[in-house]
Formats: sequence, structure tokens, C-alpha cells
Amino acid sequence: MTSHDRGAKPPPYPPSYVLVAEDEDSTRFAISIILSAAGFLVHEAKNGAELFERLESLSARGHKADLLILDVEMEGMRGMRLLESVRASRVSLPTILIVGLNSRHLAASVAIGDRMGILPKPFDPEQLERAVASVLGTASESPCTDEA
Repeated sequence: MTSHDRGAKPPPYPPSYVLVAEDEDSTRFAISIILSAAGFLVHEAKNGAELFERLESLSARGHKADLLILDVEMEGMRGMRLLESVRASRVSLPTILIVGLNSRHLAASVAIGDRMGILPKPFDPEQLERAVASVLGTASESPCTDEA
């Protein structure tokens, strides 16, 4: 589902495509609503296979993903392994890792660079928006960390 499906108006600037890979329907839906309202074109995936389908679909239409929001604890392929696969197949895709209490130690082992952030669950819309702005370089704030 894309932001157009949710009724968002297209932004007056070139759109930013965001892929949200989250197996929890309510969290994925909330992220999509928040980012769609902010003008992003959001594509959702419940698992690794859907994520790669969305990446290929965007590419086939001449677009690229501008941001990946990835749940570290998804059923099937774990988010960290999925992140390694995405990194191996894509050049520098800015990423926000969503981490629950049980996976914060895993996320801490990932090299967090300028184009990567960590967003602990639970989070509110403002935390999500700050993390996105930080990772995409549209704000001077650092990525959300352990605020929960």
C-alpha cells in the first residue's frame, strides 16, 4: 500500500520513497500514516520477501528507495540479517532500525553512521519524524536513541 492509497496529497517537490518493513500490522500502519501525512510515498512490507519485491517494483518504475525503516525482530528473516542482504544489494540506503526491548543489544552492535538511526519501541510520531529527518539529513538532531 502506498501513501496515495491512504489519501495523502503529493508533495510539491520530488517525492521521497520510504520502505517500511515491519511484521506488526498496527505499527506498520501507524508509521505509514505518519509519514504519508508528512508527504512521503510509503511502501509497506511484512517480511523480507515483500521488502525485496517493493525494492524491485520501485526500480522497475525508475525510482529508488530513499529510506528503509526496518524492524529488527521480524518473523522469518531477522531484521539484522535482512539489513545485511539489503546492504549487499543496494548502494547506501539510509536506514532506521526499529528495536524492541529484546533487540536493543543487537542494534548496538551495528555500526551507526550518518545515514542510520535507531528508533526504540514504543515511539511516538515526533520521535519517528525526528529520526527520519536526522537520517535523511533534513535536521541537525541526532537519531533517536534510548528515549523510551
